[in-house]
Amino acid sequence: MLISKPDIKTLSALAAFLFLNFSILFYLLFTQIGNKQTPIYIYLLLLLLLVIGLVVLIKVVRGYKTLTIDKQKIKVKYALSYKNFEGKLNELDSWEEIIIQTKKKPFKELKLKFRKGNIVKITNQENTNYKKVYQYMERNALKKKVVS
Repeated sequence: MLISKPDIKTLSALAAFLFLNFSILFYLLFTQIGNKQTPIYIYLLLLLLLVIGLVVLIKVVRGYKTLTIDKQKIKVKYALSYKNFEGKLNELDSWEEIIIQTKKKPFKELKLKFRKGNIVKITNQENTNYKKVYQYMERNALKKKVVS
């Protein structure tokens, strides 16, 4: 059984960012709420911090998924959504690895496309066991690999 879930380092970095963002937001909100001479840029900053915080929070919550591969089956379980997916390896339409060169190390994304239209993406920086999932796909579904 092969399990790939979000990396703890990535989640902790995003949690620290969200904590800092909402801390500044609430600090500014509670210190400036009763002040009659609050400049307009403070309100714009509050709005910007709120939008950025909510967008990142929604992306993190919706993107949290666990990929389980066992006995020719691929299961994707989304944590806070009731949308779970289970597909067999023979239902896989195609898969590809996208590599983008960065300064430190390459960013790799594995994209699995199923016949039902479902697309599952995992990356080497955001998920655990990326290499093992890639090696599994190389061994068991090499004919369906898209060469780009």
